[in-house]
Amino acid sequence: MANKGIPLIANGSDFITIIASIVDGNGSVKRLNENYIKFEVEGEGSIIGNSDIMANPRKLEWGTAPVLIKSSTKSGSITVKASLVYEGVNTPSGGEITFNSIAEQILFIYDEKPSSTFQKSQTNNIPANKLLESQRKRILELEKLLNTIKLKKIEKQQQEFEGNDP
Repeated sequence: MANKGIPLIANGSDFITIIASIVDGNGSVKRLNENYIKFEVEGEGSIIGNSDIMANPRKLEWGTAPVLIKSSTKSGSITVKASLVYEGVNTPSGGEITFNSIAEQILFIYDEKPSSTFQKSQTNNIPANKLLESQRKRILELEKLLNTIKLKKIEKQQQEFEGNDP
């Protein structure tokens, strides 16, 4: 386990892998079992993916099925439950695991309480959304200029290649 001991950070993008296994009464993994496992998450986490990408429910492969659990932005308890999709008289019982995510130590830019440094960084008291829009326009202008320069360079190379020095 390469990630053992590394905490799950509640930043909305950290994730861990949980692997469900079908085992017999002695704890041996039943490698030839190819049923489907459905996962459910409770608490401050969610499953990455769904049935469209065969993430949940997930077919057992060699007796195991992984699921990716993503943290929310709030630290707390996360419970992952696994059970077989098709239940019957001899269906193995489901299982669950509970663990905690820890609070992020870095302040998010989208935090509800903006920091004083963010407020001071706004130029000429321009609202943040107008400042952002003006920056986007400037980026588009610069991209157009860069594309024009690249095009002129290619035209010059083409003329040199054809023997028509500019």
